[in-house]
Amino acid sequence: LAVSPDGTIIDEVIYFFFKKNRSYTGEDVLEIQGHGGYQNLKKILT
Repeated sequence: LAVSPDGTIIDEVIYFFFKKNRSYTGEDVLEIQGHGGYQNLKKILT
């Protein structure tokens, strides 16, 4: 769950972590997938 600082649930998300040399770019990568487009993504990342 993605939860805001006041405890409100923003979204259910899935995340994937790829260690370097195991990702497409060869770098550490954290991929976050959620619902609702840009506005929800903006809330999740802040």
